[in-house]
Amino acid sequence: MEGTAEITLELNDWIAGAVFPSKTIVDILPAIPLAERRPVSRRIGQRFIHPDRDVAVFNVGFSPEGSRIIGSNYPKNTIQVWDSKTGEQLATIETPDELRGLDFWKSNRDFSRLYTWEETVGESEVVQVDGQTATKAAYPESGISVWDISSGKLIETIQSSPPNQVLGLSITPRKTHLISLENLPGTFVDKRPQIHRMLNLETGEWTLLSDDISNPVIDNAEQRAVSFVPDESGMYIAGISVVAFPSFSELQRLNLPPGVHGLGGIQITDDNNHLIVDFRTYERKGEFNKWKTTVLCIELETGKQVGKYDFPFDNDSPLIARDQLSNETIVLGTWRASPKRVIALQFPEMEPKWETELGDYVGVAPGLVSPDGQWTAFRCQVKSTALEAAGVGPVDWDLVPQNELKIIGADGLLLETMVLPVGAMSLAISNDGKTAAVGALGSVYLLDLSRPFENERE
Repeated sequence: MEGTAEITLELNDWIAGAVFPSKTIVDILPAIPLAERRPVSRRIGQRFIHPDRDVAVFNVGFSPEGSRIIGSNYPKNTIQVWDSKTGEQLATIETPDELRGLDFWKSNRDFSRLYTWEETVGESEVVQVDGQTATKAAYPESGISVWDISSGKLIETIQSSPPNQVLGLSITPRKTHLISLENLPGTFVDKRPQIHRMLNLETGEWTLLSDDISNPVIDNAEQRAVSFVPDESGMYIAGISVVAFPSFSELQRLNLPPGVHGLGGIQITDDNNHLIVDFRTYERKGEFNKWKTTVLCIELETGKQVGKYDFPFDNDSPLIARDQLSNETIVLGTWRASPKRVIALQFPEMEPKWETELGDYVGVAPGLVSPDGQWTAFRCQVKSTALEAAGVGPVDWDLVPQNELKIIGADGLLLETMVLPVGAMSLAISNDGKTAAVGALGSVYLLDLSRPFENERE
């Protein structure tokens, strides 16, 4: 039923005093139709059922040898480990229900231990310091938990003294070190200071990183790390720092072109010899809603710029799908512009090679890359009035359409479009490239990638 209705609000039993009734006219909107359910890709095979059936599995992964699959949901944050052949549930790890990043666990090299982080809101109160209003904060329950993957049991909880607020964890490519981003406790008039700390997983020793280091990216050989260097205000970037790893002693400082620049992304290519850097350039300071994006290719050894590409969409930034595809191609995806597109650049010159239109989706995200560099995949989120109306709170999955996975070849051709199960958000590929794990509503599914793509829309 559509139209309008008159609603009267009365507080006749309110003991604090008399309140006159209030009337208002509200619109009656049509019911949101149920989402169409399409047959999933014929490549979808074995299903692994998560203990929490009513929420999506947002983070999946394989053990190095492929014998186990791990998946965690959100916001319940339950981690499940399965046998990848039998589907047997091997271990269940219950971590605290709290709002934090979806990618909240990291595994060590031999897949024996799991590291999770608890951010927690902490304890906060407003105080006066020298006539100024300040915030006094403490985080007694925040820390890093270490779990035994085989049994699911907690081994230890790692905290600084006094405990910092852990905001996120990353792990180096060879899984030798954990790097955490943390808020410091204490009393602060302005913004709470953040630090990066690094844990050596072999020795258990912690290292405090320099203030110039922000979300460092480490090369595959774990010999160098790079990060953007913030300016004095902390709102813009002043350059790029290249440091030795794990000492973090600076090797060189790379300058950006003149202008007001904001954060983008940094990747070190597979050969460990080049940087792929994208950054935003604003018209002026204080205006963050208008920008242009530049993508650079820089030789790590010399700091020389060898390629440049000006992203053709204003107020958009590229999603870099992969360092290198077929050893000569950089693949970018649009984030805001519609219809969504994939743009390939010749490496290292960064000259355009081809462009492919993905479609008019809500958003796209880099999904999978074949180990041999012959194709890349983008997870595409199908438009839905239900998602636009949902706001915050529990998701009614009956109203949410199924996402799609588009496989793009190294020549830019669309190889296959796969319809995924309901709630499919997370993807991981096995080391041999023959199988992918798909995290979806209440389950993880296996996706068979061993046979040729069919160049069709399923």
